[in-house]
Amino acid sequence: MEKKRLLLLLILILTISIMVYAGPGPPPTVFTTNWYEMRGGTDNAGVADAVGPAGIPIITCNTSIASANFTTTPVAFNDVVAIGDSGNGQMHFFNTTNCTLLKSYTVGADILSTPTMTDTIVYFGSADGRVYALDYTTNPNPTHIWNYSTGDSIRASPTLDRTNSILYIG
Repeated sequence: MEKKRLLLLLILILTISIMVYAGPGPPPTVFTTNWYEMRGGTDNAGVADAVGPAGIPIITCNTSIASANFTTTPVAFNDVVAIGDSGNGQMHFFNTTNCTLLKSYTVGADILSTPTMTDTIVYFGSADGRVYALDYTTNPNPTHIWNYSTGDSIRASPTLDRTNSILYIG
């Protein structure tokens, strides 16, 4: 029993020593570019001249959609970014390289639910109480696959269990 206590004490001392020796880790990344305005500056270019953590470029999509009120978190899959719009009840799809608007789909009610994407389908909820599934790869517009009425406005974001092909939304 005494040997077990000594061994546990030794492990504890080594663990604390390693934590103290390792210190708090590297200093946080400091960005030299400040964004004082939305979309990066007065020119609304939408591209930062800074690089985020691990070399990830920071990009915002400048758009000419007059009534746009982007209310969801953008979601990207391959070369497409999807973002919901409560200003005109549309799901918009942008090119990830240059942020050009590829297409939009109108549901007619606010979209407050962040979408979930696969390689061809986007799922999202709307204030009209429906969950939508669209094929966003079709041209010129996304193709409606199905919708399901929940009976109440949807703000929650869907989660897709890809293994069992189940879509969850709360």
